[in-house]
Amino acid sequence: MATSMEWTATRRDRVVWRGLPMFGAFMRSRLHDRLLRRGVRRLIGADHEIFPMLPWAEAEMRRNGPSDMLEAGRALSEFDARSWATTLGVPAGALITTADRLVRARKQRQLARALGAETRELAGDHFCSLVQPGEFSSLLVDLVRSVAARSRSGSVPAAVETAVR
Repeated sequence: MATSMEWTATRRDRVVWRGLPMFGAFMRSRLHDRLLRRGVRRLIGADHEIFPMLPWAEAEMRRNGPSDMLEAGRALSEFDARSWATTLGVPAGALITTADRLVRARKQRQLARALGAETRELAGDHFCSLVQPGEFSSLLVDLVRSVAARSRSGSVPAAVETAVR
């Protein structure tokens, strides 16, 4: 999924994260389940290839308890990789979702630049892996193969390779 190097640089980001506790109350309501179901079905559409799998996907989304989701949100609101992202020195890849309304493409590109990542772009929103599964998986597999090839070519520091094994 798309992510960012930090989540507090702009006023908009800080306001969104401060509103998280109110979202928690909504997530515990019955209305949340109804809106989740309706929103996912509107996003996907009845003629979409994954439509038959929606009941399973919706059940998986409901398994995330509101308190767990809020805790993950709190952790994200404090995440800031600006001081160390440029120091990793390992092959990286970034699949930029250019129409993403949750994680702006600008923030995704900022992280990719800091990591020195090879990039691919997909004109899709945050949930494009659901809406455009063929395009998403094709680009992702291509990106993973490229990163793996660079890893095998010896561009990964020995300490990192040892830690991964």
